[in-house]
Amino acid sequence: MLVFNAEYLFPLFAEQSIRGLVFFDAGNAYLDSIDLDDLKTSVGAGLRWFSPIGPIRIELGFNLDPDEDESRSEWDFAIGTLF
Repeated sequence: MLVFNAEYLFPLFAEQSIRGLVFFDAGNAYLDSIDLDDLKTSVGAGLRWFSPIGPIRIELGFNLDPDEDESRSEWDFAIGTLF
């Protein structure tokens, strides 16, 4: 497995602990040798809020080179910390 992630976080509403972000992801899983020409890539944007019930994330990502059976975009929503 090979994974690369770059995020840029910036304050939107500092008093409410709401931040915006933009990101770039790249990666893939391999059975044999790693082929850097076969990386899956995506970009996106989102919001992060440190709410009273815990961290809340909502993000929209765009697949930069989708295969025929793959979606061009995907929403992600999470509450709580990530493992």
